[in-house]
Order: sequence, then structure tokens, then C-alpha cells
Amino acid sequence: NSKLIIFGHTYIKEKNLNVDGKRFFDYYSEGGWKDRDGKPIRNWKQKMLAVWDKPKEKEQVKEFW
Repeated sequence: NSKLIIFGHTYIKEKNLNVDGKRFFDYYSEGGWKDRDGKPIRNWKQKMLAVWDKPKEKEQVKEFW
């Protein structure tokens, strides 16, 4: 599991994603690596990109207001 976490953080940096890696891995680890509908996570990279990566400009606007 620690190897997956290290690989995940590396992936986040390589892709320059706006993702809290610890929160991502804690969330899915607690849920047995299943999504909110109970389906198994088959591709965590795809899930990270599609669900967890938030555009940086939205974060900046959110902080401004």
C-alpha cells in the first residue's frame, strides 16, 4: 500500500495535478477501493483525473471570493 501511495504522489507531480493525494488514497482505502456506487476502482489514475483533479484557475477564483 505504501508503494501505491508513493507512486500516486509521483504521478500527481508528473501530471501536475491539483489533487490532494493523501485524501484520495485515504478515501478509497477506507472504502475498500470502491466508488460511491460500490463498484471496484479498476483504474485509479483515470479516477484521479476524472473526479479528483480540479482546475487550478477555479481554485484561485474560489480563494479570491
